[in-house]
Amino acid sequence: MTMFSIINFSLIFILIVISVFFILTTFYLAYKQNQLRLKLNKVLEDRAKVIEEADHYAALAKNPLGPLFSQNSEPLILSFDTKGKIIDVNHHLLKKFGYTKQQLIGKNVIGTILQKPNKETDSMIYRLFKSPTLFIDAETPAQTKSGQILWVSWTNKVVYNTKGKAVSADAVGFDVTKRKNMEAELQYLSSIDPQTGVMNRHALLETGATELKRAKRYKRALSVVVFKLISEEESLSDSQLKAATQLARQVARSVDYLGRIGDIEFAFVLPETDLENVPFLMQRLKQHFDVYNDKTKEKISLTYAAATFKKQTDTIDGLLSQAWRKVESKK
Repeated sequence: MTMFSIINFSLIFILIVISVFFILTTFYLAYKQNQLRLKLNKVLEDRAKVIEEADHYAALAKNPLGPLFSQNSEPLILSFDTKGKIIDVNHHLLKKFGYTKQQLIGKNVIGTILQKPNKETDSMIYRLFKSPTLFIDAETPAQTKSGQILWVSWTNKVVYNTKGKAVSADAVGFDVTKRKNMEAELQYLSSIDPQTGVMNRHALLETGATELKRAKRYKRALSVVVFKLISEEESLSDSQLKAATQLARQVARSVDYLGRIGDIEFAFVLPETDLENVPFLMQRLKQHFDVYNDKTKEKISLTYAAATFKKQTDTIDGLLSQAWRKVESKK
C-alpha cells in the first residue's frame, strides 16, 4: 500500500471517529436535556403542591376550627354590671337567644342567658368579678328563650372606674355547641366497646379507680366481679355477646358499672357492695341466662369470681386481676 493510500485511509478513519463522536454527543446531550426537562417538570409540580398546601394552611390559620365554628360565627356581645344586670347586647345575641332588647336590658344574665346555679358562689358572674384573671376565657352552657341549651365560648373583660373598682364587664361569645357535642360524642365512643355497647377496659379502669378512691375516702364497701362467658360452640357470635351484656345490665343497679375486659371476659364494679352480696347478683344473672337459653335454644353460661376492697393500698387493677386469676383457675 502506497504512502498516499495510508494517509487517505487514516483521514477517513479519523472522520468516521469524529462523526461517531458527534453523533454520540448529540444523543447524550438530547438525553441530558430530556432528563433536565423531566426534573424541571417535577420541580414545578412540587412547587404547585407546596403553593397549594401553603394556601390551605394559610386558610386554616385564619379559621383554625374550620366547620366547628361554621354553625354560627357571628360574635355575641353582652355587657352587664357586677350584679349581673344586663346593660347592653348586640343584634346577633338577640337573634341567637330569641329575645328583644327590651326583654333583656335591666334583667339579670342569670336566669335569662345563663342558667341558674345551685348557689351564688357557683355563678359565672360571681366568679368572674371575684377572680377576673382566671375567667378571661370561659365556656358555659347557655339557654335560649325557648329553653334550648347552647354552649358559648366567652372572652370577658372587666371594666374598672377611676378608683380601680370593678363596675361592669364586657363579654364576647361564640356559639360552640357543635364542637361540644362532637367532643361529647368522641368521648363516648372512646369509652365504649363497639361490639357490645358496654364500657371498654380503659373506661372501666378509670371509672373503677374513681369509685375506689371514694370508697377509701368514706370507708365504704366496693367489690368487683369478673365473669367469663362459656358456650358449647367454638366462639360466641356478636349477637350472643350483645344478648349476654344486655342480661348483665338488667341485673345491675343504676350505680353499678359493667365493662368488657377481654374477648369473652366482662367485669362489674360494684360500689357499696360487700363480697357477701355478690353471689345474689350473679345468681340472678345465671337465672336470666337460663331463661334466655330456653327461649333461644342456645347454651350460654358463665363462671365468675369476685374481689373486694380491704386495704388502703388496694388498686382497681389489682382487684380485677385478682378476680380474673380466680376465674382462669376454674378451668
